[in-house]
Amino acid sequence: MTLRVGIILWFMALTGTLLGVFGLAVYYELRESEIEAVDAYLLARSNALLSLCENEEGLVFFEADKLQEDPEESSEYEPFHYEIRTIEGRFVGGNFDNAIVVPVGEKLGSIRIANNVPARFLSGVYEFTMDVEDQSEFEYPEVGKSEFEDHKAKVTITVIAGTQSMHDELSDMRDKLIAIASASLALSALLGWFLASRITKPLAEIAVAAREIRDSDLSRKVIASRPHDEIGMLAATLNDTFDFLRDGIERQKRFTADVSHEIRTPTSIILNQAEVALRKERPAEDYRHALSEIVDAAKRLSAMQDALLFLAKIDSGNLSPRFESFDLNSLINAEIDALEKSAAEKGLAINLNSAQRHTIKGDRILIGILVRNLVSNAIRYSPEPGAIDVSVEKSGEAIVLIVKDQGVGIPEDKLANVFDRFYRVDEHRSRSVGGTGLGLAIVREIVTLHKAMLEIYNNNDGTGITTTVTFGPEV
Repeated sequence: MTLRVGIILWFMALTGTLLGVFGLAVYYELRESEIEAVDAYLLARSNALLSLCENEEGLVFFEADKLQEDPEESSEYEPFHYEIRTIEGRFVGGNFDNAIVVPVGEKLGSIRIANNVPARFLSGVYEFTMDVEDQSEFEYPEVGKSEFEDHKAKVTITVIAGTQSMHDELSDMRDKLIAIASASLALSALLGWFLASRITKPLAEIAVAAREIRDSDLSRKVIASRPHDEIGMLAATLNDTFDFLRDGIERQKRFTADVSHEIRTPTSIILNQAEVALRKERPAEDYRHALSEIVDAAKRLSAMQDALLFLAKIDSGNLSPRFESFDLNSLINAEIDALEKSAAEKGLAINLNSAQRHTIKGDRILIGILVRNLVSNAIRYSPEPGAIDVSVEKSGEAIVLIVKDQGVGIPEDKLANVFDRFYRVDEHRSRSVGGTGLGLAIVREIVTLHKAMLEIYNNNDGTGITTTVTFGPEV
């Protein structure tokens, strides 16, 4: 079912429900009003019948010849039947026929009389009191023969009025309400179709535009005719989604190209050195040189593989840090001890300018990788001889790790990109000093996992850069 059909059906259902509730309310209100009018008529006729009851030698007597009917009411509530009996059951007067059956024990209700005509009945016990003149002249007959006691007698009066005209009127009203409801539903269907068309038209346009963008160019935009309403918000969201997808696809393309480019160099070295070594017999020294080149290239490939697997774990959410409290200085000392040999080979000294204990909460292994990558990067790009300064400072409740080198620095317009994967400020120089181009990208991911803050800037003296990582509640 399409959205347009759904809107039309929903609109018709809402309209039908409202009309149904309103129509039923009107119908039943009119019906109750008519029934109350009939019941009031029955009560008035009962009182009129009671007024025609007289005393005749201790017995209740009904003067039927004095019974009069209102021509207007009698024509509205035809036929009219009545029956008067004493409390003992003696028939006093009436015009009931054998087809009339009044439910025993009920005082007011609806029944069917001759020819299946609908009617209302009222049955009640009334107390008949003699006139004062009759009371003065009245003598009680022998015990058991009088229907009066203290000049009073009780009679049961049952009256029945036909309600065919009322039923006809209600039927006419019901038919009119149904006709109005049917016409209103048809009108609501047309109105619903109009509204649904206005609502779905921009959605259809957006769908067509989105399909064309998907099939051709993700850089195109979905244009909404009403940019500030919900449709416009949808178009804006789709544009943001396409931008995100386009950026993701571009990043994936760049990443694939970068990986291919990074792998090509060590792979070429391995192949070339192996082919040269196997081409003819060579001295042992040449073989050792070739194997050394192959090992270095293989180490580079292995390091790149480890870095890519690490980043893949972070991207997929499968890396869960194990947070614990530990001394950052002790961890830095351990990492510096592991890197001192490679630093010494370049004539570099690594100085830890912090003797105080600084406790942070984080994943010890990941923070170790962070420190190792920052110091290794400083070693790689620092001229020889020189020094790398590592320090830990307390700033309020935060702990700040600082790594400072004496390299050539980074152009200001490229500082924001140094943490991107495979980004190299100087492509040729970066390859000559080794590295995978992923070290600082891993640093940024670890900083993000620890909700820390990462900054990099050129030193004021124009030599090298300083990288800071701030841990703590103030971040």
